[in-house]
Amino acid sequence: MVQRMRATKVYKKMKGLTLLETMFAMSIGMMILIGVMLFYGTVKQNTNINKAVRDLNAIVAQTQTYMVAGGVSDLSAAGADTVNVLQTNGYLPNPISDPWGQQYKGTFTLGSNTTATSTTITVVSLGSPTGDGSDPDNPDKGADKNCLAIGQALSGVATAGATGCSFVFTF
Repeated sequence: MVQRMRATKVYKKMKGLTLLETMFAMSIGMMILIGVMLFYGTVKQNTNINKAVRDLNAIVAQTQTYMVAGGVSDLSAAGADTVNVLQTNGYLPNPISDPWGQQYKGTFTLGSNTTATSTTITVVSLGSPTGDGSDPDNPDKGADKNCLAIGQALSGVATAGATGCSFVFTF
């Protein structure tokens, strides 16, 4: 009986969490939340970059297939958008858009000997208003960073364009 009374007294003194305990628990929760948000942002960016690389490689592959099928004159017509020509003829899905929701733009250049050809494909929007792909001195801005990452993934396959986020594929 005495033992039971002592235990009851101890529990009666406990009224709840202290402010310090609550703040500590909240700070741990915030650290976990920040970590999850950073992880999600990195995964989302990598997914977008990988999709853009896959799309660009598909556009180039379908351009080569269309050339073999005899479509060089359609591709090299003045003002022709390579991506639109390929979509119109069923070589690419319509619409095909970059991970940031904009349509790809492409120009086809026929070499002087009709064998050295190139296609320049532009990724119009890179998903971040803080960068537009035009600041070579600060590649850490949102769009510049995405453009740089796509360029690195395509190294050896494409060269970066002079302005914005354009890639030149030569075949």
